[in-house]
Amino acid sequence: MEYNKLTPAILLERENRFVAKVRVWGQTQLAHVPNTGRLEELMQPGTRVYLEPVQNKQRKTLWDLVLVRGPESIVAVDSRLSTLLFAEALAEKKIKEFQGATIEKKEITFGKSRLDFKLSSPQGPVYVEVKSVNLVQNGRALFPDAPTARGARHIDELIKAQSNGSRGALFFSVQREDGNAFSPHYEMDPVFGQKVEEAYKAGVMVVAYKCEINIPQITLKESIEVKLNKVGD
Repeated sequence: MEYNKLTPAILLERENRFVAKVRVWGQTQLAHVPNTGRLEELMQPGTRVYLEPVQNKQRKTLWDLVLVRGPESIVAVDSRLSTLLFAEALAEKKIKEFQGATIEKKEITFGKSRLDFKLSSPQGPVYVEVKSVNLVQNGRALFPDAPTARGARHIDELIKAQSNGSRGALFFSVQREDGNAFSPHYEMDPVFGQKVEEAYKAGVMVVAYKCEINIPQITLKESIEVKLNKVGD
């Protein structure tokens, strides 16, 4: 996947979850942050960021803030990107866990939630929920970086799919290069961590891949180990 017309800028402050103040072309402007996570370790004043121009002139913010140059890695903070990367990698047969699978439907309603994908595969239908991971600590990618009751509900539906004879899959897209393993962020959201463990025991696939970022191109690069234990354990 490739961004068009990325423009470097300097982050001045994150005014709220959705809006950041940036310095671009010598001017102070506002940019939309397409990510509801905290991103506290990334969104620090003075940080180099990359903006994508928005064509909708009716919007109050004419930029999307999509990349952040962190101390260890460039990080894609656009949460919309994860499903695009998954679909691209699946079509190119780069995800070994889903060989032979194709997308049957996107944004599929299942139970009380809407899941990202329903796949057709030689083994039958697979329901997939994709999560965008931006946080890495000591080489371990962690999700979430803020409590997510919605994320726990998604996992409940994947478990139901698994028990009903379909397959369920929880796919973590690590949007940076320095994550060498993945774990649920137990300290931030212990309920979510417990749900991931419950899903794994029920047979739901728990898969994590990290990205390769060569501005302006971003691709899913390779799978990383999933560790269902706290960092340091």
